[in-house]
Amino acid sequence: MSWSDDELMARALVGELTPDQEREWNARWVASPAVRFDFDALVPVVAEVEALPSVAFEGGFADRVMARVSRGTVFSFDDALRRQFRWIAPMAAAASIVLLALNVSVFSQPEQSTLEAVAGLDPITVESVYSIGEGVL
Repeated sequence: MSWSDDELMARALVGELTPDQEREWNARWVASPAVRFDFDALVPVVAEVEALPSVAFEGGFADRVMARVSRGTVFSFDDALRRQFRWIAPMAAAASIVLLALNVSVFSQPEQSTLEAVAGLDPITVESVYSIGEGVL
């Protein structure tokens, strides 16, 4: 079986190569400077991950999860997303309305169109267009 460089590298990094895979990995490691570079860059990353403290679940965690699964109370990703962002849409709409009203009432200038005022843009005048053109040229 032929293994990709990435598969062999991943197994080599965690020390899970079979003897055949180890021979194939050693041949690729010797033949390719790019493989050596990638491997050498990943060795300290793997060492850092392995040095992280182990976290254990509380007793009975798996039993509680399986009980929820059997009751059918596991939510789909769509349900979780809907519940998570249910309050965000009204808040975003309210914030948008407040900002639009603020831009129109406080920051609008007489020579601005309503669209420019709503968007909070500076008024576009011939003078401002020429000043932009001078800066570019």
